[in-house]
Amino acid sequence: PPGEFGGNIDNKELRVGSSLFLPIFVAGANFSAGDGHAVQGDGEIDVTALETCLKGSFQLILHKRPINDPPLDFPRAITNSHYISMGFDANLNVAAQQASRRMLDWLVSITGWSREEAYVFCSLACDLHITQMVNRNRGVHAMVRRELIP
Repeated sequence: PPGEFGGNIDNKELRVGSSLFLPIFVAGANFSAGDGHAVQGDGEIDVTALETCLKGSFQLILHKRPINDPPLDFPRAITNSHYISMGFDANLNVAAQQASRRMLDWLVSITGWSREEAYVFCSLACDLHITQMVNRNRGVHAMVRRELIP
């Protein structure tokens, strides 16, 4: 199931050219990619998707965190068009809160806005999507169009 480490994220926004940022919690952590879906709707409500093999290239880059930056504690992504923060929990409301709060934190760090300004912006411009309902943990991702960020 998906979690703070990544796992079975099932986010259909992660396509060619996307950058996925995963926290590393243990030294010598491994990376695995699988469970490719040729077609899947937001919210994956059943264990059935149009499964396919994955073919592609992955470039893994270790980003060392500057001392004053807060640690990355959950997956997030940058696509060609969006910033995406994620939340996963058995409770869908908690997953939505996680994704929303992580987007607020991210916006404050990249724009210099106050938290209140980020809240107002997110009410106007942040979209929440259900990533999945099928696994033990439900998934929600918050999306903000990159063109809207100064």
